[in-house]
Amino acid sequence: MSVSPMDPAFWDPEAAERELRRVFEICETCRRCYPLCPSFRILLDGLDEVEGEVERLAPRVVDEVVDYCFQCKLCYPHCPYVPPHRWAIDFPRLMLRARALRVRERGLPRVDRFLGDVDRMGRLGTMLAPLVNRVNRMRGPRKIMAKMTGIAANRDLPAFNPMTFQKWSRRHPSTVAPDEALDRVVLFHTCYINYQDLELGVTIVRFLESQKIQVLIPPQVCCGMPHLDGGDIARCREAAERNLETLRPWVEQGLKILVPGPTCGFMLRLEYPFLFGQREDAVQVADAVMDLSEYLHALIRDGRWRPQWSPRSCRILYHVPC
Repeated sequence: MSVSPMDPAFWDPEAAERELRRVFEICETCRRCYPLCPSFRILLDGLDEVEGEVERLAPRVVDEVVDYCFQCKLCYPHCPYVPPHRWAIDFPRLMLRARALRVRERGLPRVDRFLGDVDRMGRLGTMLAPLVNRVNRMRGPRKIMAKMTGIAANRDLPAFNPMTFQKWSRRHPSTVAPDEALDRVVLFHTCYINYQDLELGVTIVRFLESQKIQVLIPPQVCCGMPHLDGGDIARCREAAERNLETLRPWVEQGLKILVPGPTCGFMLRLEYPFLFGQREDAVQVADAVMDLSEYLHALIRDGRWRPQWSPRSCRILYHVPC
């Protein structure tokens, strides 16, 4: 059963332990999610070693199960026992609860503290973009970074852009006058666009403006997902509060919030209401969020699409975000 961090029961270690045992027992008899991710493989293999007796499951195995859940939520639509089923299983949020309790008891690991502070890393990366990008391609420094942060040395890292998207947007005069706009939208640009893929953000704005849509870009910070993934509920809520403060006034005017990144859209839509116990402002913002492709589809569906190009005889494969 999913419990909000606003509920004192969320922070009760004994209640969380009981819920872990209950869910693990159901997973042991079902096993439908075994091939989905390492969490279930580790859990079910560990239960096999103790002949299915959840009480005998070693604490290190439970820690591994929790560590390997990255909140992708693929198990949620796969599970036959999610709400409104009477067993009300929400495995990802249970793993989040277990991780948050572990952080409260043991403190936040250095790696999660480093990876969670996306805005600080982003600002530093853009200020020193040429140097950072060069170092990130060097074998020696990457091996040192792997030991310090846990990021694999052979993992390709996205390059930082010397200019942030927020800085570009402050200098970019809108080409759509308010009295000419067919629609007005708010863009939640995501950290990736802000610090790395400036060109993508510029393309989005210019395309929407070509459709006579005025794009508003209020101040915003990281959606908080890296903090949430590390179990740092407090810092995640701090980030969420800052975004809610700047987004809500536009939502109250009836504007939609377009998000080009599915992870950030997921956070605003589902996790913000959860983090604040269905608080009114979080729910209002969540209801206004649309995936960018969802909004573009609505333009076509409602007959508001303004074709700008000649038809091409080619086929394009589009992968819908999971």
